[in-house]
Amino acid sequence: MKLTSKSNLIFKREVVLGFVIIMFAAFFWSLDGILIRPRFYTFDASVVVFLEHFFGALFLAPFLFKYFFQIKKLKFNDWLVIFWISFFGGFLGTIMITKAFFAAFAGNASLASVIVLQKLQPFFAIFVAVILLKEKMPIRFYLWFFIAVLASLLLSLKINILHDVFRFVFYSESILFPGIEIFNIYSLFAILAAFSFGTATSFGKRILTVINFQLSTTLRFVITAVLSFIFITSLGKVNIISGLEISHWFLLLVIVCSSGAFGMFIYYYGLQKISASLASVAELFCPLSGIILDYFFNGQILNSTQILASLILIFSFYKVSVFNKNYQIIELKSKMINGMGRSKTLNFFPTINLSLEDIMIKNVYNDNLNFCLDYGVFLGEAKINNKKYKVLIHFGPKLTFAEDVSLEILIQEKIFDVNKEDIELKIFKKIRDIIEFPDVENLKKQIKEDLEFLK
Repeated sequence: MKLTSKSNLIFKREVVLGFVIIMFAAFFWSLDGILIRPRFYTFDASVVVFLEHFFGALFLAPFLFKYFFQIKKLKFNDWLVIFWISFFGGFLGTIMITKAFFAAFAGNASLASVIVLQKLQPFFAIFVAVILLKEKMPIRFYLWFFIAVLASLLLSLKINILHDVFRFVFYSESILFPGIEIFNIYSLFAILAAFSFGTATSFGKRILTVINFQLSTTLRFVITAVLSFIFITSLGKVNIISGLEISHWFLLLVIVCSSGAFGMFIYYYGLQKISASLASVAELFCPLSGIILDYFFNGQILNSTQILASLILIFSFYKVSVFNKNYQIIELKSKMINGMGRSKTLNFFPTINLSLEDIMIKNVYNDNLNFCLDYGVFLGEAKINNKKYKVLIHFGPKLTFAEDVSLEILIQEKIFDVNKEDIELKIFKKIRDIIEFPDVENLKKQIKEDLEFLK
């Protein structure tokens, strides 16, 4: 099947969109770290974590009811993944990094130590992505990944290496680096936070192959709110809440609408479009947006090293954005099964339904049998009765009909007497996400547009 330039363009836009959306979420996180969270450093970190997740859960609660049909289909392993994301990414990770930064704000810990150790987060994310999701990226990706991490460190630490090297060469002055304290409790908190957030990124990508991003975000906040409430109740810290002033309640509302529930909501939307490895790089936008905010709100001027690091980081984003898992071809085999018969009763587009039981999936480039395919509508090729056809492939829940996940192919040509042997599929390109339409007519209109890609 020859892919049109239009299909390539649509796909590349999806990748860029996912990357930019995660950068936007990272912007909210930096906004939180510079303007909002420092105002809570005198309060217990676990109480702040409970309140931001409690209000975030209330904000997202409608999605629990809207996508309850997806919850009913979750398996035990899926719940384990959701619990990991909630406990480590939501509860433990947020408490640890909040405690670490609160200690730095109060002068009890080295801010440089917290910043440097937090940069271990993308390493944990990529490690789990390789082990769990079997993401194998080109060597060039990892090279630019290391460059991006180094650039983000230089941005965050605010040291001027170019100036120091100049003074060392011409005036023999010693080069001073900020104090990095590894062996103390707050450094351990920063490492735990990096591990928690990093692994949560990859596990988040895993759960997005089962449920949509709206429900993933909601379950994370609900479970984290419950865990943190149990924690502060067991330690008798609930009464601390009464010590919050009106300004604090207002700031909590701002957190929910920015770095909290809203930020994580758009983060998962972006994560479903790109690989976990690529997402971990996009998150490095946080220090760049942080220094921009620091300039506008605190008047901090960038030194020559930070300017150079900013340019390197932006160029690294450009370089890694081309290394995405979705560029690779996926092959699978499955048997035909009976569908709902909706095409006949609604004068609908006829489709062939395939079994999800024991489906055989592999990645052409790394022969990976455990590849996690995202939900979406794809361009592909089907081999039926020893003949190849251009097809549209739907994989995911039927949101318009509130039905569970299905794998279906749509072929424009008429096919008679499909045998019961395995149907072979090649999945080339994702053209869009799964969409919930208000009615069948709007769904038909979208399918007609999708069929244009087969031309």
